Amino acid sequence: MKYKLIKEYPNSPKLGTVIYEAHNTLWEYERPNHEFRQLSLLTVQNSPEYWSPETEWISQLSNSPKGSLHWLNTLLGRVAHIGEYLAKQPQTTHLTEYGKCIEEDVREVMDYFQDKLK
Repeated sequence: MKYKLIKEYPNSPKLGTVIYEAHNTLWEYERPNHEFRQLSLLTVQNSPEYWSPETEWISQLSNSPKGSLHWLNTLLGRVAHIGEYLAKQPQTTHLTEYGKCIEEDVREVMDYFQDKLK
């Protein structure tokens, strides 16, 4: 579930902030450092007038909610397939090295999130 801040309150995040519920905890994605900040579930429960539930966006590719493990695996699987294809091109093309890098990077990300999102 996702919630969007629709009205500011003292010490609240910025207006329009979206927080995500996962593993019975709320998470805010922070930019520019690209980290997640953990928030208490009470953030929304104690202030429902400030937070609006957001509908889940469904991916047309995976037919699952964007941000879900299935969505992530489907997209990364697709990118891995492209990397494998590029890696198998004749060694005379510059695409071979790019393909190998893409494939390795995607597999690393898939392995990381497979363990984290169960």
